[in-house]
Amino acid sequence: MELCGLVVLGNHLHGLVVVRDQQQLSRFMQHLGGNLSKEVGGRLREWRGAFWERRYDGIVVSDEPAAQWSRILRGV
Repeated sequence: MELCGLVVLGNHLHGLVVVRDQQQLSRFMQHLGGNLSKEVGGRLREWRGAFWERRYDGIVVSDEPAAQWSRILRGV
């Protein structure tokens, strides 16, 4: 897996990654989500409700640089 771009905001993040297949992306997101929720949830004692309100959206983006910039900048 290759991380090409990352935008982290207060309540969500956007990542532009290159993966071998959908399964690799799914496994990575499970790993990331589980570890982040344990780390942050352990520090925020008064947290109410689910840490992740909804699942991630895996969107296919073309190899064209303009399309990649357009997609990653939507998170800013």
